[in-house]
Amino acid sequence: MTIATSAAIDLPIDTIILRAYQLAGLLDHSASSAGPTWMSKASMARDFMELDLQGLQARGFLVRSIDFYPLPLVADTNPYDLPPVTFDLIGTATYLPPGSTSGETHISMIDYHAYQKISDKQSGGIPSVFYPHRAATFQVYFWQVPDAMSLGTVNIQRRRILATMREGDKTIDCEAAWNEYFMYSLAHKLALANTLPMAQIQELRGMKTESFMHARNFGRQRSSGMLISTHRGGRY
Repeated sequence: MTIATSAAIDLPIDTIILRAYQLAGLLDHSASSAGPTWMSKASMARDFMELDLQGLQARGFLVRSIDFYPLPLVADTNPYDLPPVTFDLIGTATYLPPGSTSGETHISMIDYHAYQKISDKQSGGIPSVFYPHRAATFQVYFWQVPDAMSLGTVNIQRRRILATMREGDKTIDCEAAWNEYFMYSLAHKLALANTLPMAQIQELRGMKTESFMHARNFGRQRSSGMLISTHRGGRY
């Protein structure tokens, strides 16, 4: 027996849409992502998938949306505008002096009320805390404010906005384990939109729920663990 040499690949968005229509029984198995009615069918499907993607990201299920953003510090500058794809900031940031590759200093996140309580917001030095300001333009405020003697780079953990579903020949901006979920979720929504029999809708809903659980469990960041017993008595 010969094992295939190529690894699994992500399915293009239009392929997932096509398979969802077929799973719902709304397109024949021989149909393709072409033809006079395909554009309108695909447009509605992409709207559903876009909303699904945004909902998953808002609830923090998508690991790929988390990355490290290096922010170069500029003397006497505060706040800093972050790229439009920034969805949120999480966790602790780190400060690294210019030209250094180690010896990072942690910078803790604070909320609006804690930032407001700082009496001298113009105090200069190496930042020790930061406040993420979620306005029309996502900004980050540092305290202390970087000055000429405390330049360097701050590495921030951020959630970025994932890529759109509008390009059908591209893949979804998620781990491949989510492809099955999006397919069943879309099939379920299409069944609802086309008022298919309740038994079929419930079956697709069950498949959607099961595939969601599998994808979520796969996507969780994992690390090795150790179980330590504190029992010091004798054995029984």
